[in-house]
Amino acid sequence: MRHADTPAVPRPVALMAVTLAAALVSALMLLCTGDAHAQGAKVKPYALAASAVVKPAPLAPKPAAIALTPAVAGRLTYTPLNAASMAPISRDVEQQVQRALGRERLQIKTFSGVVQAPPAVPGAPAPRFVPAAFVDDPLRYDAQRNQYLGRIAVGLMPVDDGSRSGTLPEAVQFQVIGDVQSDPDSVPVGGASPPFKTIVVAARDPRAGVSLRVANSLSRDPVVLELPVVRALLRLSGPSRLQGFGVDTADFTIEASDGAASRNLPVALAIDRGSVQPNQVTLGPDGTAQVRVRSESIGRARLTAGGSHLEEGSSVLEYEAPWRALGACVLGGTVGGVLRQGGGRRMSGRRRALEVGLAVLCGLLVWALSVLGVNLLAVELPAHGGEVLAAVVGALGALSGVKLLDKISPAP
Repeated sequence: MRHADTPAVPRPVALMAVTLAAALVSALMLLCTGDAHAQGAKVKPYALAASAVVKPAPLAPKPAAIALTPAVAGRLTYTPLNAASMAPISRDVEQQVQRALGRERLQIKTFSGVVQAPPAVPGAPAPRFVPAAFVDDPLRYDAQRNQYLGRIAVGLMPVDDGSRSGTLPEAVQFQVIGDVQSDPDSVPVGGASPPFKTIVVAARDPRAGVSLRVANSLSRDPVVLELPVVRALLRLSGPSRLQGFGVDTADFTIEASDGAASRNLPVALAIDRGSVQPNQVTLGPDGTAQVRVRSESIGRARLTAGGSHLEEGSSVLEYEAPWRALGACVLGGTVGGVLRQGGGRRMSGRRRALEVGLAVLCGLLVWALSVLGVNLLAVELPAHGGEVLAAVVGALGALSGVKLLDKISPAP
């Protein structure tokens, strides 16, 4: 029986309350059951497959800091470094020098240490520099001084941008050590480079090159520079083909690659087939000279020019069979033979052809003698004339006939 003052509860609400109570009781029973199982057996944790395990990447080792000698007020300090510490610094210095000069493939050597100057303002970073030396110009022969002259350059390269404007309380002295003369004996560098200081190196007679040691006033160990020798190359210019058997002569020009810098230097010439005149010349004010080559037989010949202070040069010539000059001489001799007969005499065709043939032979003989240097004609022959000269000599020899041979025949 329901009390008269108690309000009636709706049926749906009552059903929901009963359902929630039943669910709560079921959850409590499950928890109790789970605790009982946990006390009797251990539950295995969930395991990842080996391929699914993600391992953290190992951290890269931090580069070891370069410990420099502390800066001292009013003076420079120098800290020697090992090869591993100097390697990245040396690469940076090489790039700086190449960019500053706009030149690549320089032989640059850095000293194994860092120069540190006191900071301009207390508490500011100390300017740091690396001493360096490089080959500025190889050894070249100087005819006036009769020596080989070259140049090296030295400087202090800043380690960082903050050191570019750094000033030094004292200059670092650089000096060349070796079997050479240097001008000046030492150079002071009192600030960041560039600009670089240069030292002129002179050697009397180097062959392949000179090995130099460059030292500075702070480092105990000098650096070694290999100063190469560059000799002026001799170039020969002239024709590459000549008619053989002494028929052709040609003028060749000898020129030194450095021009007037090789003036007054002696040059010796040689040819393995033929002749060259003169075989010893002296280069003129412009570094050039002239020689004349005469052919011999047929085949290939090599003309060579060289000197003690010059790089040897050569030229290859091809001697050809002198068919062109021979044909021109026969043509000229035929013309001379016809002119020699004139029109006054009457003779048979056979007789006329015989006399022309003899005149041609006479012209060929006179031309051959002129090739050998024996001139039977009353005119002076030019040194060069080619086929035209052969035709003219053949014609004059045929026109004059055997009378010309009286000049070389013995008297009775």
